[in-house]
Amino acid sequence: MVEILERLVYLVNSGGTEFGITVMVRGRVITGMLTPNERFHTWMSRTLQQAAAAKDRMSVAVVDESRMSENEIEGIRRAWRYRQQDALDSPSSDAVQNLRHSQDNFCLRNARLWGSFRGISEMVRVAYLMLDLDSVEAFTLGELSQEAPKQQNNEE
Repeated sequence: MVEILERLVYLVNSGGTEFGITVMVRGRVITGMLTPNERFHTWMSRTLQQAAAAKDRMSVAVVDESRMSENEIEGIRRAWRYRQQDALDSPSSDAVQNLRHSQDNFCLRNARLWGSFRGISEMVRVAYLMLDLDSVEAFTLGELSQEAPKQQNNEE
């Protein structure tokens, strides 16, 4: 299962594409758009800059992040090719480790998490969520709807 997910993450990170996916991590269902990790890093940088400019407690508004523009897609593809070439040119350098490490995690855009938080079953939304590949217990392609997953009632 991990090999398939690794291939999907590679496809997204190198090709600048994204698609819906649902994963289970520690019994929690998480769904969103599998998107290049570069988008998370860009968003995090922008969010930290805004917090620094505000000079007060950081609050992150939960807004739906838009799809990638054609320019952003091309930029992600170009950056990936550069990282690969850098690793090929300097196989003993940090470039190889950085390239490998970029495949250890994956990013979901407009993620929704279902689970029990503070003893209450609820859904939490976040703009971007970075996850560790090794923490995934199960996954499927496609996003869940906005409603919480329903329990099957087998009583008849």
